[in-house]
Amino acid sequence: MNQWKSINEQLTLIVNEMKSQAPHKSGALANSISSELFKTDSGFKVFISMLPYGVFQDEGVNGTEVSRGSRFSFSEKRPPSYAFQGKFSYAIATSIYKKGFKAQPFIDPAMRKLDNLADGITEELWQNFEEGINDI
Repeated sequence: MNQWKSINEQLTLIVNEMKSQAPHKSGALANSISSELFKTDSGFKVFISMLPYGVFQDEGVNGTEVSRGSRFSFSEKRPPSYAFQGKFSYAIATSIYKKGFKAQPFIDPAMRKLDNLADGITEELWQNFEEGINDI
């Protein structure tokens, strides 16, 4: 059985899709996206990780004055001005605090490829089953 290879190949495609679609302001978010695959007694476990702010970039954040339709909102804590470069870093941080920022979806579109992962595993199982039957 070569399920491990099929799962790894599909997982690599998903991670590469996330990396290519992630906001690339500095590249740090895209570079942080990785995956791990573990074999368990009952099958496989897949972990995909990234910098914590990736979820906020993906879903957007509501500002104190503008709703972006996100489950996340700025409340009392402003974005730090040191996160922005240039003379106007405080003004940018204040604007984002008030207006929030739009979603830049890159997680869900890539995760839809999990259907392909399940199809690939099923196809591999059937192929192995057919090969086993032919060997008998």
